[in-house]
Amino acid sequence: MKFAACMIALGLSSFVSFAKEDSMPGLPSPNSPPGATASNIAAAASSFLATLDDGQRTKCLFDFKDEQQRKRWSNLPTGIFQRKGLRMGDLTKAQRGAVMKILASAASLRGYEKITRIIEADDVLNHTEHPGNLIFGSDEFYISILGAPSTTEPWLLQFGGHHLALNLTIIGDQDVLTPSLIAVQPASYTVAGKTIRPLGNENDQAFTLINALDASQRKQAILDSQMRDLALGPGEDGRTIQPEGIKASALNEKQQASRPAYFRIQGPTVVIEYAPQGIFGNATQHIHTMYRDPTNDYGKRLLKL
Repeated sequence: MKFAACMIALGLSSFVSFAKEDSMPGLPSPNSPPGATASNIAAAASSFLATLDDGQRTKCLFDFKDEQQRKRWSNLPTGIFQRKGLRMGDLTKAQRGAVMKILASAASLRGYEKITRIIEADDVLNHTEHPGNLIFGSDEFYISILGAPSTTEPWLLQFGGHHLALNLTIIGDQDVLTPSLIAVQPASYTVAGKTIRPLGNENDQAFTLINALDASQRKQAILDSQMRDLALGPGEDGRTIQPEGIKASALNEKQQASRPAYFRIQGPTVVIEYAPQGIFGNATQHIHTMYRDPTNDYGKRLLKL
């Protein structure tokens, strides 16, 4: 399958945004999250840590400069990739709730919904797929903290499992969500008669964008090379790729209004990749996306690393 690459400069898409939004019907939101601020996130993380015993704290906490743990994230499931941190399946109901409150405090309502839907999709997968020694489901997600939750000193929150890897570095009142991998399988499933598509908007806007291009623009945007997965996914920290495709400045106002989330969107401070994966002959049911800031992954620009 060929993917088009667009040199479009933009901020973080609707994957996980850090702006408070209006309440959304049906959102599993604990106590109406107040929106992301350094103090809210640190307070939620500290409250979670207070629920842990000494053994659990040892598993959860890492030194902020622990480079191995910092890079220990993947889209792969348990059985292929071994994560470190606290496994959700080993926590009490109250502790799991405390973890979700951290995520709710760090994400917008729409972003929090996307996180919970991706985890829910993995539970659906767990009930339908059992290939070899692979283990899916919400129990197989992990949380770890590098450093100590603070409003003054830098620290890093990691949460992830199969098809989700969030790396949130907090430095004073600033936060950096790169690199983060947002993926889903199955991309569409049904709950209580309602069809759920965690990355449905990104998928639909992708086709809106490509269909809005004229023949000449498509020739620029669609590359001859084939991309089978993310170019800047797990294990690719520090790698750079050359800009290819069509520049955003070459698009008209209507074309630029289509929020791109398919192909590769690349600019000096952002790379967003969208890579469908073939499964059961339907690549739309297995989606990988990646968000990076080449200048500021893990907050390196703010930390002057």
